[in-house]
Amino acid sequence: IERAAKREVAGRMVNVIAVEDLVLMKMISEREKDLDDARKLIRRFGSSLDVGYLEPRLVEITEALAIPDRLALFRKELKNKT
Repeated sequence: IERAAKREVAGRMVNVIAVEDLVLMKMISEREKDLDDARKLIRRFGSSLDVGYLEPRLVEITEALAIPDRLALFRKELKNKT
């Protein structure tokens, strides 16, 4: 919630998740749809992503969950962003 941004939606102010946090959640999901969403988010927002925030957290979580392929996927997509 600390990193959420306030946005107006349908006339009401709501908290919207930061894209880095959404990428993080999608990257650690087991669903292929979430991984595809993460790829798209990285490609779309790659140049504006706060990699200094995101990558260390992704390293920690992928190590703890024993899913190093997700970190490799993140780095590959970041490198190939459009």
